[in-house]
Amino acid sequence: MNRFIMQISWIDAKVAPGTLTSIQNALQYSSQPTEIVLLLNEQTFVDKPLVGEPADMWRYIMDHPLIPKCRIDKVTNNDKFWGNANFRRDYITDDGVTYWGEADCYLPMEFFFLAEEFHKKSPTKEYALSFAGRKMWGDWNIIEHPSVQNVGLGDLSKDKPEEAFLRCDTTMTLEQLYDFNSKQGDPEIIQLPKPRIEGAMTTVTPKLKNLISSEIDFFHEDYCLELAMQVCGIPQYHIRNILKGHNMVHPDKRANIFNQAQRDDNNVAVQKKQECMVKVGKFIHDLVHNTNSK
Repeated sequence: MNRFIMQISWIDAKVAPGTLTSIQNALQYSSQPTEIVLLLNEQTFVDKPLVGEPADMWRYIMDHPLIPKCRIDKVTNNDKFWGNANFRRDYITDDGVTYWGEADCYLPMEFFFLAEEFHKKSPTKEYALSFAGRKMWGDWNIIEHPSVQNVGLGDLSKDKPEEAFLRCDTTMTLEQLYDFNSKQGDPEIIQLPKPRIEGAMTTVTPKLKNLISSEIDFFHEDYCLELAMQVCGIPQYHIRNILKGHNMVHPDKRANIFNQAQRDDNNVAVQKKQECMVKVGKFIHDLVHNTNSK
C-alpha cells in the first residue's frame, strides 16, 4: 500500500487545515490504496509555547473531515527527538511508494493520480518524483516552474498579483493553485540531469530509505538523499509544469511561538542543524568509499 506521511508540529497546526483539505481533494482522483499517516509532534525541545500547552494547538485540525481516515501517531517530550529527518526516513513504506507531505504545502489536485500513473510506467524501479515549485532563492531553478526559471526572485513584483503568486515568499490560496494548474495542459514529466530534492511533496520508493543517514534526526534528509542518489545513479523525475503549493511564508505558520528571527537564534535548532550536516557529510563520504570499492 502506498503511504502519505506528514509531520505536523504543534507550531504548524494552525496552517495545516488547508493542506488537509488539499489531501482530501486529491484523494478523489486516486485509484490505489493509500494510507495517510500524520505524526502530531508536541515536543518543545526547540520551540516553546507562548500560551497554553502544545496539545492545545490540535484544536485547529481535529475537526477536519480527513482526520478520521488517518492513522494518527503522536510524540511528546517523553519520546526521542523527532524532526522531519528521522520521520521522513523511518516512515518510508516497504510496500509501494511514500509521499512526503509538509504541513504548509498544498497538494495539486492531480497529485495522487499523476504519481500513481507514473509509478505504473516508471522506467526504473527506484526513483524520486517531484512537482514544480515557485520561484525560490538560491540554486533551485531546475525544479521551479518553467515560467519563472529564467528570472530572479526580485524580478517578480509583489504588487502584481500574477507575479506575486509565483514568489516563494508570498502566500497562495488553494483556489489560486487549482486555477493555475488548470491552465497548464498535459503534464510534462522529465528526468532531471541530476537530483535536486526539496522535501515537500516528493515521492520516494522503498530503497531510498537506505540513502538517508540513520544518524540524522532534525534537518537535511532531503539534501542527504539528493547527494546519495547522485552517488548511486538513482534518477529523479519531475513534473515540471504542475505546481505544488508550498507556503513557506504564511501568517498561520509557527503560531504561538517567538518570532522567526528569535527562533533562528535558538541554540538547540542551530546546534541540531550543524550536527545533522556533519553526519550527512560522513554518510556520503562512506557511501562514496563503499561504492567505489565494489
